[in-house]
Amino acid sequence: MYITDPVGKRVLYFSKNGNLIREYKDLVNLSRPVDVLVDDATGTVYVADGSFSHVVVFTKLGTPLHSIGARGIGTGKFHVNTA
Repeated sequence: MYITDPVGKRVLYFSKNGNLIREYKDLVNLSRPVDVLVDDATGTVYVADGSFSHVVVFTKLGTPLHSIGARGIGTGKFHVNTA
């Protein structure tokens, strides 16, 4: 189970038993995580950020790779990501 922690600027991944497995954090690109999507085929984790209005991409092990999109209107732009 993935839980967004907007105050802590992170996403937490827990086992079915409630044990913390991993923390997803990027102090430069992740300010207010609001939603999470996981690609089951690759394990890639996509986190929507409500402050920067972009999506931060992580490896399944929690390493930040890059961000997608930017604030604005039009192709490749987001206007205030929310869940």
